[in-house]
Amino acid sequence: MDDKNKKIKVVDVVQDGGEEVLNLKTKVFIEPKIAVKPEIVEKPEAIAKTEPVLASLSPKIVFEKSAAKETKVKEIKTAKFGKSRGIRRFAIYFLMVVVIGGAVYGAVAFLPRVDIKIIVKKSDWQFSNSISASKNASNIDLSVKLIPAEVFFEKKNITLFYPASGVKQIEKKAAGEITIYNSYSSKSQNLIAATRFAAPDGKIFLLNKKAVIPGTTVEGGKIIPSSVKVEVTAENAGKEYNIGPVERFTLPGFSGSPKYNDFYAKSEKSFKGGFVGEAAYPTEKDISEAKEKTVKTLEESLTAFILSQIPKDFKIIDGASRFNVIKETVNEEVDEKGNFSATVEAESKIIVFKESDLLKLLGESAKQVLGADFEVKNYELKYLSGQPDFENGKLQFVIDYKGIFWRPIDVESFKNSILKKKENELKMAIFSLAGVDKATVSFWPFWVKAVPENIKKIKTEIE
Repeated sequence: MDDKNKKIKVVDVVQDGGEEVLNLKTKVFIEPKIAVKPEIVEKPEAIAKTEPVLASLSPKIVFEKSAAKETKVKEIKTAKFGKSRGIRRFAIYFLMVVVIGGAVYGAVAFLPRVDIKIIVKKSDWQFSNSISASKNASNIDLSVKLIPAEVFFEKKNITLFYPASGVKQIEKKAAGEITIYNSYSSKSQNLIAATRFAAPDGKIFLLNKKAVIPGTTVEGGKIIPSSVKVEVTAENAGKEYNIGPVERFTLPGFSGSPKYNDFYAKSEKSFKGGFVGEAAYPTEKDISEAKEKTVKTLEESLTAFILSQIPKDFKIIDGASRFNVIKETVNEEVDEKGNFSATVEAESKIIVFKESDLLKLLGESAKQVLGADFEVKNYELKYLSGQPDFENGKLQFVIDYKGIFWRPIDVESFKNSILKKKENELKMAIFSLAGVDKATVSFWPFWVKAVPENIKKIKTEIE
């Protein structure tokens, strides 16, 4: 029989109590294995004609065939449902086994751990006194409380301009520079202060101070004039003396002598400063404020520069620096913008030290009292005052130090020493450490009774 289809055959039917036999053509029905929707099949003509006869002759047989068909379908459905329910039940049991097994494996492989908290004994140590730092020291000295120091030094000057607020009637003479030439003799010529020099338009300028004009030289039979540059000032005040370059000044003092033509002068730049009338000038208040502002600006500039040169590991404390003004001048001459200038020259010095050297000195001092195996755990440090001695490169300062010291525990070494130890063995190992005051131990989960063999599962806190 075909697996996919089931054939039902209608056989010959004989009427009860008679001899007549009804021969029917065979009719085959094809029923799907799982019937979802009945298939409509055309009835053969012979079957259609004989159906009334079948109905009258044997209704029982037709009913039994229909009931058998329904029973078969129910059996198929029941078998499939039972099979499906069995698969689901198996999947649920399998999943439960996997989950429980994973939980057990996780508990064994990942969960076991031990938490250890150790509280150690601590000792306080204080120091409130003076410390010395010197540029001549190369190492710390516990006996005299001395540490090495460095001195930083810088010198600068600055010129700043300020507006003049005063106004007054003034008379100013123009001034400038000229070059005097000597083509007269190989001998030098002395000129006294206030020697007159006349411009072509008759304006007179006076020599500011005495001068010596060198003698001529001879090269290749040719006389070479000598020269010298000097400062001169106009004879009278006024803007009219602010003249441009002059090609030839004469010396009226040599008029009528052979020197008149062979001693002369020229200017290459204009004369400036001649003025008569009202003009701005700096008052005493202007000058005082200008000096103060210039000094402050220079101090800030010097301080910022020195601080930028000091390495970050050096400590700077109050009272360890000095700013000193070397020179200050004020030029009361007002420029064309109405400003005057103030110039200040100053120097700045500062003595610094490494705080790490100071902490090392304090730590070593504490060990002399508490014991060599003590280390500082935490501390407070305040700097109270400083007194520099720049001549000798020394700094004396007062500090207030409060430190808490303990005997440190090598945590990694301790962890390695307790692997797989049981609870009692672990407690003995803890209290065999120097300086332990008390400790708490927690195993997890609850069934764990020994330290895990994985060091990462050991959590240790030192307090």
